[in-house]
Amino acid sequence: MQRFYLPSLLLLSIWIAYGALYLQQKLPKYAAIFVVLIGIVPSLWNFSAVDRSSFFHTYEIAWNILEQLPTDAVLGVRSDVPLFSLWYLEEIEHVRTDVVTLAGTDDAKPDWYFQKVSQRFPDAKEPLDTLAQRYEVYLDRANRDVHPQLWPRLEPVGLLFRLHPDNTWSERWTPEHAERAFTSYRLRGPYD
Repeated sequence: MQRFYLPSLLLLSIWIAYGALYLQQKLPKYAAIFVVLIGIVPSLWNFSAVDRSSFFHTYEIAWNILEQLPTDAVLGVRSDVPLFSLWYLEEIEHVRTDVVTLAGTDDAKPDWYFQKVSQRFPDAKEPLDTLAQRYEVYLDRANRDVHPQLWPRLEPVGLLFRLHPDNTWSERWTPEHAERAFTSYRLRGPYD
């Protein structure tokens, strides 16, 4: 269920409770059975439509992002959906622990974040421009409005954008770069 449905769901549950109370007053003998059936039958009927046990989309995207990165790369992630999937793979499943995943590309990060990341990567507080001089830096998505100074230095590479230390890559760009941008990726899920 999406987050934006929550207020309407809470309001609906209040009205359902009022309706159940009314039914209990009018039909005290059968009200409990009726209310239980009202909750159980739709849940069983629609379970297959909301079952996410074989939904691996975010897991697979995170896996493909990590697998395409070179050794000891730095990845800047702007959104929380891929970020938590990437952290799960790195911290729990120990996939590509050599890659450093940095949350967001702005400076509004809490102190606990820098304490955690600084254990593995002491340069975490430095801006991406500076990091690109010493490491291979990638961004999960590029936006001309968010990164106007970085835009000429971003090269599309698979699912990511590589941040070059200078503007020389755009002089070497060829149409083959566009063909190589998307390689074969591993995807599994409900449509297999």
